Amino acid sequence: MTNQNRFKQAMAGLAAVYQNVLQSEQMAMYWDALGRFNPDHLDKAVKLHIADPVDGKWFPKPAHLIGHINEMMAAEKRRGAIAHDEVKRLERAERQPATEEQKARIKKMLEELKK
Repeated sequence: MTNQNRFKQAMAGLAAVYQNVLQSEQMAMYWDALGRFNPDHLDKAVKLHIADPVDGKWFPKPAHLIGHINEMMAAEKRRGAIAHDEVKRLERAERQPATEEQKARIKKMLEELKK
């Protein structure tokens, strides 16, 4: 399914929920504002908007959906940065052998766990 078809499907879902008939000019304006985004993000933004107890009471403006999408993209970026940092930390740990002090601390922790 193309991005535009996914977009139309999301808009049709919104129109059904809010009992709103979308004019072709409205669809064109929403497409201009939202068409550049990942369709998965748009689908999630629609669901988040519908579930929102405050803003979900009315049909969303493009800015409402873009706000949800931007939040998702920022969260994904943070998760990616955390994962990247963790991978780098593990790579450093693999390159550096444990010191005698670290080995002794690990041995002590293991002995404590056995008790």
